[in-house]
Amino acid sequence: MRHRSSAPAVISDDARLQQNGLNLTVSCANITVDVVADAELPGFHVLREGASPLAVKIGVLPGDRLFYFDVAADQYLTMEELTRRILDRVLFPKLRE
Repeated sequence: MRHRSSAPAVISDDARLQQNGLNLTVSCANITVDVVADAELPGFHVLREGASPLAVKIGVLPGDRLFYFDVAADQYLTMEELTRRILDRVLFPKLRE
């Protein structure tokens, strides 16, 4: 009888972040996600090959607080949700959008 390990597989690649002007590239293994500034939105797009782009509008609220708005979903995002949506596309590429 074989013993199956219940421990998750360890990914040996680290996520990398590169900045080029106002654009960011997050990569891990052979997956790359670009975060591209868009002054006309105003905000940015999160782009990954083979996936629909995520357009995020950024604005300023009273008290100099920022808001993040997912244009396609027509909903506001917290910083945690926004970070998860960007990093999940790199670290877990097979997850559904």
